[in-house]
Amino acid sequence: MDRWIPSKSTHPLEYELYKLQSWMHIRIERYFKKKQRLKDQFLKERDEIMQKYEDLINELDAPSSPPRKTTTTNSSGAEFTRKGV
Repeated sequence: MDRWIPSKSTHPLEYELYKLQSWMHIRIERYFKKKQRLKDQFLKERDEIMQKYEDLINELDAPSSPPRKTTTTNSSGAEFTRKGV
């Protein structure tokens, strides 16, 4: 952090400023550590879910199967096949 943090002083207001800035600096460091920890946890859980459901995801991402042949009967009763219906 590039902020100016005063050293301890005999003046009461400067000393209070020092305490506040020190407190803020500590809290900011804790915040960033917690943020990184939560991000790491999220990425770990996401990877576990991806591994658990990898087969299902690949199945859903696979190209669809080619159109099936269907059989129909014409007016004379003979069956014939048609593609892609």
